[in-house]
Amino acid sequence: MMIRISMTSKLMALLSAAIVLAGCSSQVRGTGEQGMSDEEIAAKNDSVCKSFGLQPGTTAYTDCLLKLRTDRSRGTKS
Repeated sequence: MMIRISMTSKLMALLSAAIVLAGCSSQVRGTGEQGMSDEEIAAKNDSVCKSFGLQPGTTAYTDCLLKLRTDRSRGTKS
């Protein structure tokens, strides 16, 4: 006996799966800094900016730190 599934049912199942997966994706995005202290985040930001060859005390280094803070507050990644 063959069960026929309507196109609407297939579409609803696909959309439901997409919504669930999108929710999972948005939760994973911010996990890199969850649970980190302010000092740990500052050390991470310092490391990232130095890895670009920027020297503490320069305008470029300060701009790098500011961009990382801004990106974090917006919930984006650099």
